[in-house]
Amino acid sequence: MTESQTRTKSRPSKNTQKSFKSSSPQAKKKSNVRGRSSKISSFAKENLNKKVRLQKYLSDCGISSRRSAEELIEQKRVSVNGEVATLGMSVTPGIDEVFLDGKQVEQIEHGVAIFNKPDGVVSTMSDPQGRRSIADFLPEHLKSYFPVGRLDYESIGLVVLTNDGDLADRLLHPKYNIPRKYHIRVKGIPNKSVLVQAERGVKLDDGVVKASVRFLREVEDACWLEVVIHVGKNRVVRRMFEKLGYPVKLLQRVAHGPFNLGDLKRGEIKELSPRQYRRTREMVFKGYTSFGEKKNNKAKTLKSNFQKRKNIRRR
Repeated sequence: MTESQTRTKSRPSKNTQKSFKSSSPQAKKKSNVRGRSSKISSFAKENLNKKVRLQKYLSDCGISSRRSAEELIEQKRVSVNGEVATLGMSVTPGIDEVFLDGKQVEQIEHGVAIFNKPDGVVSTMSDPQGRRSIADFLPEHLKSYFPVGRLDYESIGLVVLTNDGDLADRLLHPKYNIPRKYHIRVKGIPNKSVLVQAERGVKLDDGVVKASVRFLREVEDACWLEVVIHVGKNRVVRRMFEKLGYPVKLLQRVAHGPFNLGDLKRGEIKELSPRQYRRTREMVFKGYTSFGEKKNNKAKTLKSNFQKRKNIRRR
């Protein structure tokens, strides 16, 4: 199934505490999904009878992000009430009939799941070369979910999955400054000046990239570093440290905005509860620009630091 396939309603699980069976051949004996079951119903009742942009409607229906939805429209794969759709069109949910590749697009409830991607898996919903993809790990009731961003083939760790196009766009767009955290193993032991250089910025072919770097531990002739960046460019962490002279041997993403890998096992999916989904979504839309701190708390933090320095002077 491709990311752009029409989403259909699924029946909820009989037991919300049980894990769901993966479609991956490697996971037939043991489920790789933890968490709640997904109840599919009509989404956003307040949108009924209100016109919305077609790409937003497709995004709300879990087809893809808005940007990808625009590409689907440009490819003339979308029709509205029997007519081929064009960019700029608006539709009325509940009244207009929208089709993708000849199949009707249905409205669904939104949610989020997190996936611990193993190496040797492409972070897309299909692969022309026949390699394993994220779709191989998704249970039937999560088939409307798509990956937020990419993690290269040999890398491991957190991939956020959702059918909430607005949330996906917010997590990915560089103007929102959402952080990503990685643990990497590099060849050699970089000195402090190298880490300072990474924080000041490294010039790559597609622009200058800055990273906050923290030393974790030394392992023989290598070491582990924690890297935080705010951009999602292709293989950006690997390219950055290659440029600095310390090639990355292993890369694991451990956090993306408020979503954390935690103790999730390799190849396992955890579905967030409706409450967790609403809470983390709110955190993202309020401005989640650094781990452990939201944007709107920045002024308080600066004021607190200033007060501490003032107290020290008085002593």
